[in-house]
Amino acid sequence: MIKKRVTIAIQILLLLCIGGGAGQLHGGESLPSREYKLKAGLIYNLTQFVDYPDRQEGAEEVCFRIGILGQDPFAEEIDILNGKIIQDQKIEVVRYKGVDEVAECRMLFISSSEKAMRTAILDALKEKKILTMSDMDGFSEAGGMIHFITVNNRIRFKVNLVRVRAAGLRLSAHFLKLATIVDPERIKEDDCDPK
Repeated sequence: MIKKRVTIAIQILLLLCIGGGAGQLHGGESLPSREYKLKAGLIYNLTQFVDYPDRQEGAEEVCFRIGILGQDPFAEEIDILNGKIIQDQKIEVVRYKGVDEVAECRMLFISSSEKAMRTAILDALKEKKILTMSDMDGFSEAGGMIHFITVNNRIRFKVNLVRVRAAGLRLSAHFLKLATIVDPERIKEDDCDPK
């Protein structure tokens, strides 16, 4: 049963990211609305590809919390996830105004409205087992975990695997095959002035 669910999730993820137009950002809807509807679906599917190994067996967690930090670009598009079941828990979408409010969150989408505070936010979350996601420029290179990017009208992923592992999280190999892996150490060296 679990294998069948994972197979279906992979097929949906592939369809949204790569295949047949479903992941393309055009059609009858406005671009921002369509884009964030797709990203909400990708976030839901991503919940099935993240393993939280330090989660205690038998621990009673009330919900699988997905947070949005800053100005909410999803509007009602992400609210459809409320109440869905993942990892035997109900999803709860919570909106936060500041990083100091973020607590007991499994996944956190950091809005582009927080770009000026990006470094401080990522530093504050460094010790927490929270999968960070965003679509702001340079997110994964700056220490964020998953960066949604748009390439040829399709949503793709950049993953900072160093940060994911440092947080004690694991991403499925199936998901990683769809992503571009970012090596922040190499980027820092490449950005150095040769003088």
